[in-house]
Amino acid sequence: MVVPKDLSAPLSQAIRNTGVMASVPIQAALADFMESGQYYTHLRKTRSIYDSRGKALASELNRQLGNRIQIVVPFGGVQLVVKFALDRDDISIAQTLQKAGVGVSALSLTYLGDGAPGLIIGYSQADEGQISTGVQEICKVLK
Repeated sequence: MVVPKDLSAPLSQAIRNTGVMASVPIQAALADFMESGQYYTHLRKTRSIYDSRGKALASELNRQLGNRIQIVVPFGGVQLVVKFALDRDDISIAQTLQKAGVGVSALSLTYLGDGAPGLIIGYSQADEGQISTGVQEICKVLK
């Protein structure tokens, strides 16, 4: 861990006090994994998978919901934001979708004040079939 010099001693003490010590063998294995280039290969592969899933999700949502939504896909992310074109109760929509097994959160809950209604949709663990099923559920609720 890299911290400012003036925080080094207090942080070291806090780690000792809480017993949260990193395992030396695990640290060595991770260092070997990184130095060998395998970590970079893993990140590149994972990034490609997440990018593909995000594009598939955004494409399917756009195809089925069109101008009723606006999609914001963050670069390198594992979730996307869907803003509703019309004022909708995103909290109840998110709850309905969660009960159906779709991994979403209400966008309005992320604002300090009034915010745009919409959904935050995670896709890191979803395969193509789950993305398709999730989009179908979203369409049922939003139509």
